[in-house]
Amino acid sequence: MDKLALKNQFDSLKALEIADKFIDSLKDSTYLKKFKTTNDEGKEIVSKGDALAVIVMGFKIGLDPITSLSIGSELKGSKIYAVDKGVALGLTPLEAIKLIHVITNKQGSNTVYSGIDLITRQLNKAKVKIEILKDHEPIYSYEVRAKDKNGKSIFVPVDTNRIIENDTILDKYYLYDASSTQEEINKAKEENKLIIRRYISDYETVVRLTRTETDTIISLSYKRSQAVKAGYLEVTDQSGNVIIPGKLNWNNHEVEMMRARCISSVGRIIASDMLHGLRHHSELPSDVEDIEYSEV
Repeated sequence: MDKLALKNQFDSLKALEIADKFIDSLKDSTYLKKFKTTNDEGKEIVSKGDALAVIVMGFKIGLDPITSLSIGSELKGSKIYAVDKGVALGLTPLEAIKLIHVITNKQGSNTVYSGIDLITRQLNKAKVKIEILKDHEPIYSYEVRAKDKNGKSIFVPVDTNRIIENDTILDKYYLYDASSTQEEINKAKEENKLIIRRYISDYETVVRLTRTETDTIISLSYKRSQAVKAGYLEVTDQSGNVIIPGKLNWNNHEVEMMRARCISSVGRIIASDMLHGLRHHSELPSDVEDIEYSEV
């Protein structure tokens, strides 16, 4: 065993000895309330081992005993990993414990997640300019009524380029949607315009990140249909029965989650040195329990 390992072992043993005396001095303090349990005789006692483990764990990341006891069960092995990541991001140990969440997969690999405020803070440090080009904007599809070979009325998709030029609808077409009145449709027919149905087929968010010091510009689009396919958003059938439950954060904050998803994804490419693999909550796998939607 090398000298550094011996020193670390000695420091841990010393911390354990100090923690043991410290817990004895607290006795019935409220700081030990969360560590109380009931023994075989039904008497309430303090689980000294749990309290000792928390204090020693806190000692390893620079927390005083009172803070360690106050945080309690949050001082787990995954939080030590979160602290390591937090230090790399310029956070204090306590900030890292509160702001960084660690998800461990079945293979034992760790992935770190946080709110968008921490991610944008790191991008700002790297002088990355964030532009929201589209923020959950509708994507339209167009159809024209026709007849199939059996004479049945059907809708046939129409190429957008055929009916719109320079963002203006060509005069020979009339687009109708849910807001159109029958009077308007009849008038268009009298003018011999081709009646085309327009409907919202998707929603899209587009962000562009620019890092001037590396002369790098990256844009990314994320569509609502991608979130549905990934299982993030609730899906119901025609009767209103839930087919896919989705994730609570996505169902309640769809616009924000799509925006954060784009920023986080591009941010790790354009400023990997500042994010150190940090992801946003919107990127949690669909089969992983949600992290409470909160920011810095």
